[in-house]
Amino acid sequence: METRMASIFPYFIPFKTKWLYYLSIVLFVLHKVFLCIILLLTVLRYCLFPKLWRTTLCDPMVTSFLGTVPITFATLIELWVFICAPR
Repeated sequence: METRMASIFPYFIPFKTKWLYYLSIVLFVLHKVFLCIILLLTVLRYCLFPKLWRTTLCDPMVTSFLGTVPITFATLIELWVFICAPR
């Protein structure tokens, strides 16, 4: 999850250099790869163990981690707009 902040940070640094822009792109792609892998493993986990979904929703300590999914998508959309849309 730290790759999302690491990919936003080089883009918004006030020093406009090419290597910071390319570093931001590399970290953005790395963030997308990590997100796909983790999302695939999570879906696979709940498909293989369907009773785990009910346990996850009933446990207040674990449900707080479900909020990371929309936050990650919001960061991904933000980076998509800033990096990919101008091209």
